[in-house]
Amino acid sequence: MKNAPFMILGSVAIAMLPSPSYATSEQDLNRAYQLLNTGHYLEARDLARDYLRTNGPRFSAAFMVALAECMLHPHQPSNSVPFQQLRVNYFVSPQKNSEITRWMQRCSQPAPPPPPSSEPGIGVSTSGLSIAPDMSGARPAEDEPSSRRPAPIMVSPVLTTIPKRPLAIISKPAFNFEQCVQGYVWREAFPGDHVCVTPETRAQAADDNGKAESRRDPSGPYGPNTCVQGFVWREARLGDVVCTTPESRTRAAVDNEQATARRVH
Repeated sequence: MKNAPFMILGSVAIAMLPSPSYATSEQDLNRAYQLLNTGHYLEARDLARDYLRTNGPRFSAAFMVALAECMLHPHQPSNSVPFQQLRVNYFVSPQKNSEITRWMQRCSQPAPPPPPSSEPGIGVSTSGLSIAPDMSGARPAEDEPSSRRPAPIMVSPVLTTIPKRPLAIISKPAFNFEQCVQGYVWREAFPGDHVCVTPETRAQAADDNGKAESRRDPSGPYGPNTCVQGFVWREARLGDVVCTTPESRTRAAVDNEQATARRVH
C-alpha cells in the first residue's frame, strides 16, 4: 500500500484530462463552424444539432442552428424564433443581444424587390439573404454565454475509487426536465421542439416539414407563406408557418396544451 497515494494522484491526473468523447464533440463543433463559414449550411446545421442532442445546451451550437436556418430559408418570419430562443435559454451580454437582434431582423424581414431591368428575364435574385454573412458570433469559445438550464452533475472517476461512504446522491445522473413519459417522444417539428407527442405525430410533423415548399402559394394573399387550398399554418409555435391539414394544426394545439402532463415529474 506504499504506492497508494501515487495511485490516487495518478487517477486524479487522468480524470482531469478531457475524455475522448468530449474532444470529439469539440472537434465536431469546430467543424460545424467551418462548414457554416464556407456555405455548407445544411451540413453545419445538422452537425450543430447533433452536438446539442449529445452534449446539452451550448450557445455557439444553438447560434449556428439559427444562422444556418436563416441562410437556408432567408426572409421568412419564422426565422426570428430561434434567435428569440437564444435570449430565453442563455444569459446573453448586451453586445450579444444586439448581435442577435441584427440577425433576427435581417433573417425575418421580407425580401427586397428586384431592381428594374431594361431586358426581360435579367435582374438580381432576391432569393438569398441580401447581406454579407458574418458568422463570427457563433464561433466556439470558452467565454460563451452560459445556459439558463441546470447543468448536469459531473462525477470524477476518482470518487468511485475511495469507498468511504455511499455516494448515491453525487453519482446520480442529472434529471432531464424534458423527458417524456412512456409512449411519448419529442415532436421535433422545429429545432428545440421538445413537446411530447405520439411517435405517429412526430412522423407527421417530419412529413409536413418535408412537403412544406410544395404546399405554399407564393402569390397568395398572405405573402410567400400562403398555403395552397386545403392547408393551413401549423402554428406549433409562434411563427410556425409550415402548411399542414386543419386536423394536424388542431392536434399541434392540443399537444402544446398537454406538454407538461406528458413529461416525467
